[in-house]
Formats: sequence, structure tokens, C-alpha cells
Amino acid sequence: MEHVLLLNAKAVRDLVLASLLTLVSLSAAAQQVNLTSGEWPPYTSESIYQNGFAAEVVRQAYQAVGIKVHIGHFPWKRSYHYAETGTGLGGDVWHGSIAWVKTPERETLFHYSTPLLSDNMVLYSLKKAPIEWTTLTDLAGLTIGATEHTNYEILESAQNKGLIKLQRAGNYDILFQRLLAERIDAVPQLKSVGEFYLSNNVKGADKDKITRSDSILSTREFHLILNKANPNNKQFAADFDRGLAIIKQNGVYQDLINKLNRGRYNN
Repeated sequence: MEHVLLLNAKAVRDLVLASLLTLVSLSAAAQQVNLTSGEWPPYTSESIYQNGFAAEVVRQAYQAVGIKVHIGHFPWKRSYHYAETGTGLGGDVWHGSIAWVKTPERETLFHYSTPLLSDNMVLYSLKKAPIEWTTLTDLAGLTIGATEHTNYEILESAQNKGLIKLQRAGNYDILFQRLLAERIDAVPQLKSVGEFYLSNNVKGADKDKITRSDSILSTREFHLILNKANPNNKQFAADFDRGLAIIKQNGVYQDLINKLNRGRYNN
């Protein structure tokens, strides 16, 4: 009987140990956030250092609170769709996406983090027809390029007032080609993104033809978005905010800003 009790005790101990190991394993597996993104260098890209500044901010913030990050790179439309529905091809789980501005529609679908980056939007134009402006009326009569599915609050307001015309295109390659061909007067772009684009995509004499305005259209803040369909995502949003506060306090975030300003994410 004593041997039976000892065996039973050992079996119970082994079962408890196995259960604990399983719980630890499941807990570790749960502490990973799967995020989508697209091509938007120097902030996000599959092919640049650490997948870009925004991606590294997200990784460092989550790492500060013990959470791993997996980033999948897709065309932006698909990236947003996977983030919204929470699933991709083959049933892959996607919690959210990097990095988006707030809109009323998106706020009904996603938990927003505190801003992970901000940048100033300015106008790029030809040097022979530079654009400097103080008020919207200074832009009267201009045709300004714009990408599809991007909100340009100030410029859209100017268009609604009949001051300017917005001409949309699918990407910045098309817009800058139109600018160089003098089919449009200006291209609005975030300063860091615009400088990256000109350095890497416009060469030689064409690059020398383009300048940018010192006037700021707007300062845009970008967030991590986590869909409301996943019950874990409210906590993951809070975890990110906590981690971001940590890396801002300990100097890691400023180090990343310094790398961005030095051009470390340009290739």
C-alpha cells in the first residue's frame, strides 16, 4: 500500500509539473504580438535596417515589458485588411498594424496606442516654381498631387473652398513624375519620408530640380493600431503604452530618434 501511495504521489507531482510547464509554455506563446505593415521608409520597410524606425520603436517598447513582436509585410491595403479582421491567409492571427493616423472610422475598429512618432508634412515643388505660403489663399490656383486613401485635412478643405485642385495617384513614383513633367505644382509629403524618397528614388538632374517648402501643412502623429475583435488587444495596447513610456524614460527612444536623424534607417 505504501508503494502504491508513493507511486500515486509521484504521478500527481509529475502531472502538476507537466501542467505548470504547459501553462508556462502557453503563457510564453501568448506573449507575442503579430503586426502587419507595408513599405513606408524610413519608418517601415521589409528591406531596411530593423524594418524601419517605427518598427524598431514597437519592438523596443514591447521588449521592455517582456512581449515579442512578429511583423509581416504586405501591400498596404492587405496589411490594413488583415489588421482589421485579425486573420490572414491560412488563418494566421494578426493583432494590428504599424503605423496609422487616427480617423473617426478607424477609432470604431481599433484600439489606438499613444503616438509612436510624429512628422511634419510639407510641400515639394520645382525649384523654378517654389511654393512658400502662409495661408491657404496663397495656394490658390495650384494643382497638388495626393496619394489615394490618404487624408489631407488642410488641402481637402482648400479644395472644398475651390482654392486648389487635388490630383490623386496610387503612389509617389507617379506623383513625382507628374511634378517633374509640370503636370502638377506640388506633392505633399512627410519631411523624413520625402527626403528618403528623393535620396533613393530620384537621381541626378531630376533630384536637383526639386525643393521643399519651409511652411508646415500639418504635424501628423502615428499610432500602433490593434483591432477590437481580439479580446487580448486592449491589454496589448496598454502594454505597448507602458513599454513606450519606459523606453522614453530610459533613453532608448531618444537613441532611436538620433539614429533616424543620422539616416541609419535609410538602407
